[in-house]
Amino acid sequence: MTDKKHNIADFLVTDVKKDIIEVEGITELVKGMRFTFDLSLEDYEVITPESTQLVADTSNGYRKSKLFIETILRNSSFYSEGIEIANKAAIRPSNYQFIPTIKALSLPKPRILIADGVGLGKTIQVGIFLTEMIRRGKGQRILVVTPKSILSQFQQEIWSRFSIPLVRLDSQGVARINATIPSNKNPLDYYDKVIVSIDTLKNNAQFRHHLEKIKWDIVAIDECHNVANAGSQRGELADFLSHRTEALVLTSATPHNGKKKNFANLITLLDPTAIPYNGEFTPEDIRPLFERRFKKDVENEVGDSFRDRITISLHSQLFNAEEAVLEQIQNARNEAFSEANGDMTNGTLLFTIGLFKAYMSSPAACLETIKNRLAKERDEEITTDFLLDLKLQIENILNTKEDGKLNELIKHLKAKGWKGSKQDERIIIFAERRKTLDYLEDQLKTTFNIDASAIVQFNGSLSDTEQQAIIDNFSKEDSSIRLFLASDAGSQGVNLHYHCHTMFNYDIPWSIITLEQRNGRIDRFGQTNTPYIYYLISKSDNPTIKEKRKRKKYIKRWGMLPACGSFMILPRKKS
Repeated sequence: MTDKKHNIADFLVTDVKKDIIEVEGITELVKGMRFTFDLSLEDYEVITPESTQLVADTSNGYRKSKLFIETILRNSSFYSEGIEIANKAAIRPSNYQFIPTIKALSLPKPRILIADGVGLGKTIQVGIFLTEMIRRGKGQRILVVTPKSILSQFQQEIWSRFSIPLVRLDSQGVARINATIPSNKNPLDYYDKVIVSIDTLKNNAQFRHHLEKIKWDIVAIDECHNVANAGSQRGELADFLSHRTEALVLTSATPHNGKKKNFANLITLLDPTAIPYNGEFTPEDIRPLFERRFKKDVENEVGDSFRDRITISLHSQLFNAEEAVLEQIQNARNEAFSEANGDMTNGTLLFTIGLFKAYMSSPAACLETIKNRLAKERDEEITTDFLLDLKLQIENILNTKEDGKLNELIKHLKAKGWKGSKQDERIIIFAERRKTLDYLEDQLKTTFNIDASAIVQFNGSLSDTEQQAIIDNFSKEDSSIRLFLASDAGSQGVNLHYHCHTMFNYDIPWSIITLEQRNGRIDRFGQTNTPYIYYLISKSDNPTIKEKRKRKKYIKRWGMLPACGSFMILPRKKS
């Protein structure tokens, strides 16, 4: 072969049948592409074993010979579609973990969506994929993209189990590299295997500039449902990366949010030709591109690695003062709905719905929403008198502690004998609103006289390094943390099950995806105790609050029915 300037490429011969040979390209212009050549039409030279010249290895410890043998062994698996080495990783191997990699290796370009249920070890399966690709000489440059909350956790798993060194480009890592390399150098060129948060990439224009100059052997996007919206910044970033890599692996326990188009966007990242122009496809059409299993599908392989979760609904009766507030909010919503003529984009209607949703999180969250609205001094149809009246009523609820849901939580914790001491079990409480977390922290700390070191709050305002420090602390056997208060920033991918098996959903998110992600923090592979998951649901017999009269309209428009304390997902009825 001659050099690249003569447009001659290098190929690896994968099969020989008389004068017909099958080859795969290994130099830049033809890398990963497969060709068939008829040698009767080509000018070629056959290199035979008889013409081999033996050269003595005089290197120290026969280093050159060892490298040569290792190269031969690596090349022997270059075209293999089976598992060559990942089964020797520091894992407890199960057959289901290897299937996505085997399926991906059978494709012209190794690309796969791993859509297993929450807690089935998708990070391990990504590690298997990376290991096998590296073994085949196709994993020199690797980019892993995750939510910032699991950067360090993902990095540690891949290193400790597969010995793959991913350099973490978090807020501190970027600063460290920039202080080390010349200002005109590309930090993504400095290391060839990196892990970075998706928000760092999408928000940092300099990073995007660096990305445009690099091609990757493998890109892995964890929690890929975050990039399913093609029109968002994250979606555009994922689309860009999909064109800058040979191999692509996506992971999500909740890849389908009910919108067929968003799921189709994920499949298009893997193969732009998989989805027809009309957008219609069946599971069989895309079967080679994804793998989805649940606990019931793998329980025969994993034995006792899973525990059946126990879910318990804690119903709390609303106080009269709470009933009055919620009835006013619902009446305002009904009036706004009528005036907007059913237009669900109407600002006033959305605000009243948001008020109800805020109170379903906590009175404190609703009060904050009202104060923010009053501070904006734009009343339109929502009058200042209405908001001021609600404000006074909610302040009275907080002062008199007539919060039914909080009282039910405290009552249940006391019945369990929980006091927040170091001898008590660890408890996780999820809530959507930051103000609700502040409210819970203040109320529970006072009620149980808990030491400040025993309560921690995990939310999206924390930096990636601060989030990881909290997770690391909570995962220690001797951690002093007994109450872990989390927003939905902690619902994705985070391992919280090592020494905890009790969780409360203080409010119920509108998205069933988010709810399942929350539950998966303790109900996952390796949990040694039965997970107890509690749902706090407010009760009311007030027909205005329960909205029975509007049931059909809501089901038709939203596919869901508002209930006091939660939003119950209902199937859409076909017209």
